[in-house]
Amino acid sequence: MSGTVRRLLSYWKGEKWLFLALSLLSALSVVSALLCPYLLGCMVDDCVDLIRTEGSAASKDSLLFHLSIFILFHLLSALFSWIHGYGMSVLAQRLLRKLKEEMTRKLLTLSPRFFNDHLCGSLMSHFTNDAELVKNALGDTIVQLISSVLTLVGSVVIMVRLSWQLALVTCLTVPFSILVSRFVMKHTRRYFALHQEALGEMNGAVEESFSGIKTIKSFGRERERIAQFEALNQVVCETGRRAQIYSGLLMPLMRVLDNCSYIIVTMVGALMASRGSVTVGVVQSFLLYTKNFQRPINAIA
Repeated sequence: MSGTVRRLLSYWKGEKWLFLALSLLSALSVVSALLCPYLLGCMVDDCVDLIRTEGSAASKDSLLFHLSIFILFHLLSALFSWIHGYGMSVLAQRLLRKLKEEMTRKLLTLSPRFFNDHLCGSLMSHFTNDAELVKNALGDTIVQLISSVLTLVGSVVIMVRLSWQLALVTCLTVPFSILVSRFVMKHTRRYFALHQEALGEMNGAVEESFSGIKTIKSFGRERERIAQFEALNQVVCETGRRAQIYSGLLMPLMRVLDNCSYIIVTMVGALMASRGSVTVGVVQSFLLYTKNFQRPINAIA
């Protein structure tokens, strides 16, 4: 696994400056987005002060200031995200082109014996399905992982600064999230690997049938080829079904844990606010940071 990851990351060498620029944009977008819940909490506290002071000028000025900064950071986050998405699409296609060019050069150096031992359809599956999966892993997944880690770390830092007690409550569901993701990953990895292997075999059989259609019809082997395809197609269907079932379990289970964390933070925050330990705005910010905290965990999973 580690060798495969190192080999895949070697494709970043020629694009390291673009990757660093996109990572910086991702960080700026994350920072801008993380400050919004904090500013929203400040606005809630400003509204409370506005009611208590019966519309004092200081409370109005503070509310307008926090509202202006809130809108500014929202716009900056959206702008950075758009530029980052555009750059990532360019980078992903460059990586895909580089990968396919290297695969083509490799194929031209192989001996005829290799092509006798491997189905053409299976090789074509590597060029289409597998290359796209690698491109997604190198492009979207790695950058999403970086963004998720930054969001997670930033959320924890801000939550601890606001209230370490509520931050501790928010982290209660993390061990359960890790256990759920490990259970799901163990099964999905296995069945997705089997699904890709079966898909390659089925593509190989289809390619052979098309290229040898005259021979098949001449010797009356249509039923045999149909039976072979149906058997391979059944394996593809079964492995794909199991892979999708296990991968489909992840998000619902993680959402249940998210909602449990949200409810616990709401109850504890309301209790602390009633005692004066925190303000209503801090509780409001924490409810939003709870979502920000759980979202990157789900993405990493």
